[in-house]
Amino acid sequence: KSIIILVNGVNQLADYEGAYLLPPVPVEAIDRIEIVRGPLSVTYGSGAFFGAINIITNDVSATPGAASHSSVLRGNQDTSRWFGRTSYKHPDGQVVLQASTYQSAGVDVPYRELESKFVGNEGDLTTGGRLEESDDYLELSGNYQNFSFSLFRTQTNREGYVGAPTVKSGNVRKVDTSMAQIGYQTKWSKQWSLSGKL
Repeated sequence: KSIIILVNGVNQLADYEGAYLLPPVPVEAIDRIEIVRGPLSVTYGSGAFFGAINIITNDVSATPGAASHSSVLRGNQDTSRWFGRTSYKHPDGQVVLQASTYQSAGVDVPYRELESKFVGNEGDLTTGGRLEESDDYLELSGNYQNFSFSLFRTQTNREGYVGAPTVKSGNVRKVDTSMAQIGYQTKWSKQWSLSGKL
């Protein structure tokens, strides 16, 4: 809790757990990662005593105009990922829209191969259908003149099991995250500027 983690400047600390539940930001969406060491609580609030990590996903080319790209990944264990991004750059601002979805059936091995000691109640059960994963990611962000905004929504499902093997399906952990930020920044002189975020 002494290093704050942000996505486009939005704090990812889940206060109700006091823990970071990072949204499933696809690697393709990351433009750069800023790491600042040292006490930053004055700038970012509590939790930034040792530094801050800011994941930037809304950088676009300096060339005005539109740009888009997409990618599709397919792998073993019925793993698939789709990612799409489109952006528009204008002399007064920019806008970025990106989305991603990820699915995996997880590994399928007999329980007995996962045990260092024979339990006796696993029968012919396997992990098939009990370790599934899915991530959905949607982001819209941009700025115009002195104003900026960032909206994103994520949904993560992780299946697993704790203790004895499960018979029907795994234990599912679902995390839904929706965040919005609007900001304003202006510079009056070399010494004075105004910046605010909500």
